[in-house]
Amino acid sequence: MALLTQPFAILDLETTGLDPTQHEIIEIAALIVHTRFQVADEFHVLIQPSQPLPSEISALTGIAQSLLDNSGVTLHEGLAGLQAFLGGLPVFAHYAPFDQGFLRHAGKQCGVSFGQCPKLS
Repeated sequence: MALLTQPFAILDLETTGLDPTQHEIIEIAALIVHTRFQVADEFHVLIQPSQPLPSEISALTGIAQSLLDNSGVTLHEGLAGLQAFLGGLPVFAHYAPFDQGFLRHAGKQCGVSFGQCPKLS
């Protein structure tokens, strides 16, 4: 419970599938939460995938290929932005092993380290 007395981050990813070695991150969102559960800052970025977005993923997430084409950034830009946003804060996610697997795999591809940060719970 002591963890909740300091700021922390909440992370959510949208991907093109379930396997980080075969699928890609298409959206990264995070919040920084301060004590008393007040949202202090928000991070949101769309990522341009290297392959066309599967129609079933578009239907599931509500993200259209045209949105990614027009507003998406490179994976490296998105990960670097996330890393800067999170700093060393503890990070919580709905299903942390899933998000952590995608972040670590994508980070290796881009030279952005998520080995120690974020510490997903």
